[in-house]
Amino acid sequence: MVGMLFSPQQSAAMTTQEIVAATKPSIVIINVFDAKQQPLGLGTGFFISDRQIVTNSHVIHDAEYVSIKGLDNSQYHYRGTFLDDPSVDLAIIEVSNSPDHSFLPVRKTVPVEGQNIVVIGNPEGEKGTVTTGIVSANRGPFFLFSAPISPGSSGSPILDEDGYVVGVVKGSRNDTQSQNMNLAVAASNINVGNESPDSPVTQNTPPVDEVPSLALRATPNSTPDATWPDGRILTHPEHFVSAVAVKVKPTDTLKLRSGPGTRFDAVAEIPANASDISAFDQDQVWDGDTWWWPVKWRGFRGYVGRSHLPTAR
Repeated sequence: MVGMLFSPQQSAAMTTQEIVAATKPSIVIINVFDAKQQPLGLGTGFFISDRQIVTNSHVIHDAEYVSIKGLDNSQYHYRGTFLDDPSVDLAIIEVSNSPDHSFLPVRKTVPVEGQNIVVIGNPEGEKGTVTTGIVSANRGPFFLFSAPISPGSSGSPILDEDGYVVGVVKGSRNDTQSQNMNLAVAASNINVGNESPDSPVTQNTPPVDEVPSLALRATPNSTPDATWPDGRILTHPEHFVSAVAVKVKPTDTLKLRSGPGTRFDAVAEIPANASDISAFDQDQVWDGDTWWWPVKWRGFRGYVGRSHLPTAR
């Protein structure tokens, strides 16, 4: 079953309350991290299909890891970046666990100067914040608008009175501190409907209190065979070594975990001295304390602390 397109009013303009109620389920907060999983910043995004989310290029462009949550704290598994266009500051990212998700309609015509708009985003991390204003001026692929925004608003949908997306928040003008002179990318620049085929559906991330589920950035060309239980897509699935489990007591087992850290559940238990482990040495993950190897063992996929796999054969 495909996702659900939010249906705007056909006969009359919607109230702001109606727009907000209908739109919020399609909006997400995006947190990005560097190679050591240290926070780089946050932004906003919104679904345009049941697997694709629009945001700004500058929100995700330099990130190594991406965490995506709905306003209701639903966690979505980052699959890859389908489009990254810094020239207009737009990106389309794909997620792999959002069947039947609602998404927003996009207006491909140029917004009219003076028309009323609604912006819903995550300024300063304040989820689902609503502001209103008007389209102030058209500037080619961009337009100016007056609704207040703050850092974290980047990637927010700008909606017209019919509930259609007419633009994407880009940021404040560099030459002014006024919150009434902000810049947006016109929605006509969004390439709707170019969904990549056969996006894999992966297992849900185990619940972790206050710890984001991080997914390694990868190209959308990664194969389903490169997808791990937490939604991570290996960047080098062709590079792996055969390893032996060490530092495990003969009466104990090595936990193969669904994510890179002891906080994740075990998906399998590997016997002491097992030697049939394939470790993907070029996709190790830093959890803030130690490195974890993505590994395969007897059909299972998961993560093992690097101290247990010190030597490749």
